[in-house]
Formats: sequence, structure tokens, C-alpha cells
Amino acid sequence: MIAAGAVPDVLGSLVDAASAQVQVSAAAADAGLTSAQLRAMLNPTPPTTVLLDGTARGPVPPELLVVVFAFLFYLSVLTFGVSIAQSVVEEKQSRVVELLVAAVPVRWLLAGKVIGNTALAVGQIVLLLGVGVLGAVVTGRGDAVGQVLAGSGWFLVFFLLGFVLLACLWAVAGSLVSRIEELQSTTIVMQVLVMLPFFAALFATEPGIVQTTLSYIPLTAPLLMPERVILGDAAAWEPVVSALLVLVFAALSVGLGARLYEGSVLHTSSRLKVRQAWRREGA
Repeated sequence: MIAAGAVPDVLGSLVDAASAQVQVSAAAADAGLTSAQLRAMLNPTPPTTVLLDGTARGPVPPELLVVVFAFLFYLSVLTFGVSIAQSVVEEKQSRVVELLVAAVPVRWLLAGKVIGNTALAVGQIVLLLGVGVLGAVVTGRGDAVGQVLAGSGWFLVFFLLGFVLLACLWAVAGSLVSRIEELQSTTIVMQVLVMLPFFAALFATEPGIVQTTLSYIPLTAPLLMPERVILGDAAAWEPVVSALLVLVFAALSVGLGARLYEGSVLHTSSRLKVRQAWRREGA
């Protein structure tokens, strides 16, 4: 290639590529290769990728779904839990609860609070997931919809069980005090119980004995078992067993919460201890 001055980079690259192609063709002809053999040599078949763990990764990283579900659980349980506790204290402080108890059994009153807030919380989660799916479709990420829906199934089941498990205890936390100003002293324990599964889901991300054990403990299972399912680390029977354990623990929580609620909801003079509320059951 002869030039009067500097050769432009683009032109130089084109000439180099053409020269290389000519030389390769000449060498192939000298070696007796056919044109088909030459094309196969210049355009090799790309290697096939095989995942040793067999876990298919969709367009959305599974770890991102885990974080999103953890935040949804934490914010929902904390927001609605505080709302339940505040409503109980306000009813006691205004003496409205005395009128309610005169017309409705105490356990029914507690059941109404738990069922109503559970329905609102689950509805909110379904709405947020629906908005996320719609956003994925609108932005051209329709391939992520199936992955999100598949991961949402067990999350909704465990969210429902975990919310019921904690909702009764939030009501008890509110019934133990008589003024809004005292509420922080009883709800701090509930805040710890809500943060426990949240941080467990964020930090116990590696498959192993720790993650597996936490996925069967009722307080942490609502997030850890769906996390294992999303990451492809759980067998088909494991979420069923874990859900049954959470269900049993939730039933015990409802029974405990109902007794403590009955013993404390009509007490309006001072803060009660748990032992006192237990002894006052039916008073």
C-alpha cells in the first residue's frame, strides 16, 4: 500500500483485512482446501454452554427478586403492624373499645382487625406485583413476566402466613398500653421480629446449612424458603413442609394473641406486662 502521507485508520483497517483474506485464501488453495472447508475454518461453531447446576437464569437476576420480595414483606408487615397497634391503643384511649366489646366478642374484634389488615396487605402486594408485570410488558421486557410470576407464587403463600403470624402479636403490643405515647415501648420487640427475616434474607444468600435451617424456622421461613425456591436450591417438597410449619406456628400465635388481647384490651389505667395480661384473660 503506497500513500503520499498518513494512511487513515479506517482505510488501513480495510486494506489489512482484505490482505489477510487474500493470503488465507491463497494458503488454503495451496493446501488443497475446498471453499466449504475454508468457510468452516473462518466461521467456527461457537461452543455450547452447559450449566452444571441446571438452574436456568432468566432475564431478571434471582438475587434481585429476592431483595424486592424482602423489602415488600418488611415494609408491608411493619406498616400494617404499626397501624394495627395504633388502632388498638386509640380505641382504648377513647373508650370506644368498651362499646365494641359490649356488642362483639373480644376474639371476633381481634379477628376482624387481623383479617381486614391481612386482606389489605395482600391486596397491596398483588397490586404492586401487577404494576411490575405491566411495567415489564410496556418497556419491552415481556420475557421477564413469566419469571416474576413463577417467583411470586410461594412468596404470596408465605407472605400470607407470615403476616397472620405477626398481626395478632402487633394487636397484643397495642393492647398492653393505654396511651399512644407508650406504644414504642411494646412495639420495639415486634420491630425486631420483623427485621429478623428481612436481614436473614439479605445476608443468608449462599446455599448451605445456615440458609436451609433458617428456611424451616417459622419466623424466618416466610422469606428464606421463597428465596431458596427462587434460587433453585429447594426440592419440590421443601416449601410445602416449611409452609405447614409456619401455619402451625401461626395458629399458636393466633391463640396466644387472642388470650393476651382478651386480658388486656379493657385495661385502660396503666401499662400491663405480658404475665399480667395472661392472668387477666376473660376479666
